[in-house]
Amino acid sequence: MALITDRIGLQLDSLTRDLVMTNGKLVWTTGLDAVVQGVHVRLAFFAGEWFADLDKGTKWYQEILGKKPDSPRIRQEISKQILAAPGVTKLLSLEVTYVGATRQLRVDWQAQTEFGDTPEESTIIS
Repeated sequence: MALITDRIGLQLDSLTRDLVMTNGKLVWTTGLDAVVQGVHVRLAFFAGEWFADLDKGTKWYQEILGKKPDSPRIRQEISKQILAAPGVTKLLSLEVTYVGATRQLRVDWQAQTEFGDTPEESTIIS
């Protein structure tokens, strides 16, 4: 399924995840930028967070965050979320690092998309 390069999503600020506005108007994101944003959103969306479908989202509490993390299972869940993002065709690299000082999980990833390869990206989960 080919994605259109027309407007396909509202742009979100990469740090605050708020909608981006310019001159009082919402900004659209397209193509590769929209796919990258979609992956970040999928990874930051916790399963059980949306009342209409409690199974949607990454299973952070159910499978990833805990006292005895299972590295292969963590990689599997994160890979599944990245590959399920519209426009992603292949996962090129994935590294998951727990940052103890800040109690954050850093997900470094790169994917092949219908628009070309993404740059190396990082998603921080806290």
